[in-house]
Amino acid sequence: MAISVKDTYGDWLVYSNGTNKLPKGFEFEQTDHVIFKGYTKQPKNTQLLYESKKHGTLYCTETSLNTYPGIVNDTISGALCVTFVEKNGKRFVVLEQVKGRTYLTSPQGNCDSGELLKDTAIRETFEETGLIVENLKVLARAGMKKGGFYGGLRWNPVVSPGYFYGIAKCPDEWNLDDKVNKINFENNEIEYLLVVDINSINELEKVQHNSKHETLLNGHHLVLIEEAITRKYPEVQVQQRDISKYVKHFETFEFIT
Repeated sequence: MAISVKDTYGDWLVYSNGTNKLPKGFEFEQTDHVIFKGYTKQPKNTQLLYESKKHGTLYCTETSLNTYPGIVNDTISGALCVTFVEKNGKRFVVLEQVKGRTYLTSPQGNCDSGELLKDTAIRETFEETGLIVENLKVLARAGMKKGGFYGGLRWNPVVSPGYFYGIAKCPDEWNLDDKVNKINFENNEIEYLLVVDINSINELEKVQHNSKHETLLNGHHLVLIEEAITRKYPEVQVQQRDISKYVKHFETFEFIT
């Protein structure tokens, strides 16, 4: 029997399970994010997504075809940008709270088809914060033990120099009077932004953003931020850490000088 599974981002993965039919009662529009796996015959009103050695022939809706990350040799790559802003003589780093996650991160995302890593970092930062980041510099190269996960599918690991840092013009409307400033920037993915004074970065292993609970800063993001501060603002002292405990989920991780 064919089945459909919906992930936490609202994407559907439909398994044929040898039937070449849709799950009973399952209907979709071309505006939906749907991937069809295990079909030896192309389902009606679908597009060819990718011929995968790992997952077989994959079909999808038009929306998934236009928005799915670029796939090369059963891998998907991504980029991250540690983003700084300056206001009233103070320097800040911009973090984001993604909906449904229990930790903070820097702006990040997967590469579109044919997109360069640097361009991905610029695009994702703009989409997730509204900031146009400039003067990007490569920060690190890494490859996870597990490959990227997208649309309900796990792809092969890839080593990528996809970690950058740069600076963006601070919006005039941002009030940055405190060490930790909450900025409302809600879109389909982002719940809000936290803009943090870089001199307070050592406090960021746990940032209390309201009276109810604390949100963790993702561990390897903390390490990347501190390294970016050291390079961009060498006069600022950051905590010296044993980074090995923060990058255990990587097969390889190295800073690029």
